[in-house]
Amino acid sequence: MNACPTHGALLGGYVLGSLEPAEMDEMRLHVADCPYCGPESRALGALPALLDTIEPADVPPPALSPSVEEAVLDRFAGGPVGVESLAALLGEERETIEAVYEPFLVQSGYLERTPRGRMATQRCWEYFGRERPAGPKQGRLL
Repeated sequence: MNACPTHGALLGGYVLGSLEPAEMDEMRLHVADCPYCGPESRALGALPALLDTIEPADVPPPALSPSVEEAVLDRFAGGPVGVESLAALLGEERETIEAVYEPFLVQSGYLERTPRGRMATQRCWEYFGRERPAGPKQGRLL
């Protein structure tokens, strides 16, 4: 496609509705008469609806999240849980947990690695609509 020399850079923002109101008005008038922007804006018209169907990248994939939810949240009250225990409960090899599950869950903020084991973060509890249980209260030593 040929690019519009005057308004081509604004076309994506126009189609997505992300321009300032004055720019949107200007683009509406321009698109109606421009031989480049008119056809291109019609071709891109379905883009906003398609983008709404895409899941955000930081949401655990459905096949991954239920097993982690059950293991870490339900069975271990959010952790800490050792990688061997987690692997056994999920029926996975330790290497699979460390190479597949953990990188995604740690990077996206659902799981943290601690010296005592893996722990669900507050974000994980919230994602699954759970309340984090109150931890044991530590008494006074003296």
